[in-house]
Amino acid sequence: MQRPTSYRSIIAGELFASRQPLELRTVLGSCIAACLYDPEAKVGGMNHFMLPGDSDSQGVTARYGTHAMELLINAIMKQGGERYRIQAKIFGGGEVLDFTASGLNIGQKNRKFIEEFLEAERIPTVGRMLGGKKPLRVHFHTHTGRAFAKTVDREAERAVKQAESEYLRRCRTARPVATTCNVELF
Repeated sequence: MQRPTSYRSIIAGELFASRQPLELRTVLGSCIAACLYDPEAKVGGMNHFMLPGDSDSQGVTARYGTHAMELLINAIMKQGGERYRIQAKIFGGGEVLDFTASGLNIGQKNRKFIEEFLEAERIPTVGRMLGGKKPLRVHFHTHTGRAFAKTVDREAERAVKQAESEYLRRCRTARPVATTCNVELF
């Protein structure tokens, strides 16, 4: 089995798909990373979305689940994958900060969205690590579909908590509903 010789980091609102051996990496708090893979074509990719739903006041963006998923599926198909063969491994949706007092429950909403989306699209979920209280670091090999996830060290955890605290603060002061807040987490 060929090991990836290079890697690419994905941040919130990004996605990438490749037919070449590549390791995709990201760090998640309440966000979701969907790793999709066509085992026959050996094409895979990852997205990193912040919020469920499909748009904000500025239009379509990959920071939102619906668009991030469709864009990733299309990117895999452009690399030679077939939609009906795609399998998923999903990560994130943690409760890194306690959003419950604010009524946001972003991690919970993201977990619910990704599970419902994959079920509606008939994409089997073959691996998952959802929820929890600690941020996750995810590595995904595009050519094999292998994924690795682990909680992050304390320094990285502080950075994720700080970013999510800033997100919560901005959403509380924004006029639109929290799910339309336009903030990058990482």
